[in-house]
Amino acid sequence: MKIFKEADKTHLIGLLVFLISLGVYIHTLAPSITYEDSGELITTPYILGISHPSGYPFYTIIMKVLMTLLPISNIAFRANLATAVFGSLSVLMVYFIVLKVERDFIGKNKVAGVQNFEPLLNGYVPAVIAALLTSFSSMIWLHSVTTEVYTLNLFLMMLLTYFMLVWDIKRDIRYVFLGSLIYGLSLGNHEEAVLFFPAFIYFLLITDWREILKIKHLISIIMLFGLGLLIYVYLPLRSAKNPYLDWSNAESLRGFLFAVRREQYIGGSEVPRDIIKWVQQLNLFGFFEQVSIWTFFFSFFGLYRLLRKNLKIFITFSLITFCSSIGFIYLVDPPIPTQIFALLRTFYLPLYAMFAIWISFGIAFVIEKIYLYLGKIKPVSSTAWAFILIPFFLMPATSLLDHYEAYDFKGNYFAYDFAANMANSVEEKSVIFTSISIDTFPFWYYRYAEGRRGDLAVVHQKMAALPWYYAQMMQDEPKLVLTRPEFSDWNNDDYLDARSQIITNDIMLNNPEYKFYYTIFTKDFLPKDKPIKYRGILWQDTNEDLDLINGKIWFNYCYRGLGNNKSIRLVRDNEILRQLYSFNINMARKYLKEKKAYLAIYQYQLTNKIFPNSEAYYNLGFLYYEEKMIDSAIREFNEYLKLDPNSPKAQNIRSWMVQFNPQGK
Repeated sequence: MKIFKEADKTHLIGLLVFLISLGVYIHTLAPSITYEDSGELITTPYILGISHPSGYPFYTIIMKVLMTLLPISNIAFRANLATAVFGSLSVLMVYFIVLKVERDFIGKNKVAGVQNFEPLLNGYVPAVIAALLTSFSSMIWLHSVTTEVYTLNLFLMMLLTYFMLVWDIKRDIRYVFLGSLIYGLSLGNHEEAVLFFPAFIYFLLITDWREILKIKHLISIIMLFGLGLLIYVYLPLRSAKNPYLDWSNAESLRGFLFAVRREQYIGGSEVPRDIIKWVQQLNLFGFFEQVSIWTFFFSFFGLYRLLRKNLKIFITFSLITFCSSIGFIYLVDPPIPTQIFALLRTFYLPLYAMFAIWISFGIAFVIEKIYLYLGKIKPVSSTAWAFILIPFFLMPATSLLDHYEAYDFKGNYFAYDFAANMANSVEEKSVIFTSISIDTFPFWYYRYAEGRRGDLAVVHQKMAALPWYYAQMMQDEPKLVLTRPEFSDWNNDDYLDARSQIITNDIMLNNPEYKFYYTIFTKDFLPKDKPIKYRGILWQDTNEDLDLINGKIWFNYCYRGLGNNKSIRLVRDNEILRQLYSFNINMARKYLKEKKAYLAIYQYQLTNKIFPNSEAYYNLGFLYYEEKMIDSAIREFNEYLKLDPNSPKAQNIRSWMVQFNPQGK
């Protein structure tokens, strides 16, 4: 009964940790798609398509199941919620990993007659702290409230680590068999799982190599691992059905190899690796962005504690930490530009979880030392000890407060509204040329997942040179007249750039009845011999008057979150918003010049929702004054004075305002 109660308490605390994590994630969950790969990685599972290499078949299938079982809200919200569940399950596994290791230490101390486990409350203290530090790590939080493959990858890796520890204690070979199957499936989610292989194989062999290398066991392990890898059969089978999104056309052997070998990403930086580059690449880890500096340094005590107490687990966890950090850098050799820092840090989620584990062991070490030191002076009561533990639980609480504002995505509709506003910018018989994932994937979601604006043709200019994408255009854009080119290379950048321009010109030449638009990311593909004009968040090669364009579409635009300072704006949000700002400020100037006061006021109000600026505030004040709306004019002029108090206009404004407020109230 006592063992049952302790197990019940263990699971109850684990459930509480899981619910805290999930509750925070749901509270800050993105309500729709975000930028980068979100739109694609939500759309492909929903329509059972194939994502960018390596195709992520396990992710695709499991997300399809979860999105089907969660018939709530919109499609993107369901995917984001599933991602949050995987993030919280990862947190739960970290809790069980630390608890398992600490309970092992406690058992050995009991045998040795050393009763120093009381301050750790039977291992719960470091386990809960490790779990919450993992939960509130900035990158883990970010990827738990937006859709990506990485929280599922983190969960699988933490689950396999836990299975290793359980097998070490119970020596039930079925845990190894199950782990082999899951490991094969995990490689069908993301190839990053291969980085854990050295740690797994070391632990299994050092624990009981005779058991592992028994012929029947070894055959079972290999077969179950291979069975997990068979998840990749999804790619050619589904590709043969020609889904709307059929990246790499994997039904052919060439396309299948292109996907699973990730040939799209072959080729690293051309800068030779030297000590300077190593230091720059190590800086990509961003440890101090995940936890505070003073929390991070507890990891060194954790290294010492684990080295002293269990060398096997110390080496295993060190291998996981090393391979998921230095090993990743060595294999990938990432380039250094700052714009890719955040992108590369998405691969380090297992590293951040491992450091939370190291930190928790360090905290356990310090707590034990404090307890032993105080015990020599005077026995510590349970009440007093509870107060002593509070500062250690404040560490994850500090991470929660530090990262909450930055990763509260509950009002972030920017990516979805970007796609909707693109659709609202154009009429039927239109082609929108896109260039990168930022402007392509949101519209894929808008069109394929939600079934909107199927009349539009959206052409990713660079990918149009790839055989699989051109075949997709032939299937999905039958309304366009396309001349089938000959393809000689799959992934040569020089070839792609040249062929992309040829295909773009071919589409425009053979479809004269269409109007052609460009997103702000297609700078390299804009026509050099045609007039290009703003069309909101798009550009158009047209001679049509700007005002006529505006009259058709601008009042249908959606601007959710622009006036809300709590709505998080990522780098990509700001790039798009700058384009929208440029259009609105130009339209406002046009209306101001034409004496169309109410239209000018509307446009200036929008520019201030995007990026507040002195020009808009000044002209709004001026326009309100002309319309005899004195209180509104004073309000706008006050905002102008905050931004530009020393300008020549500022003194005139102050002099004018005195007549309405002579006491300066």
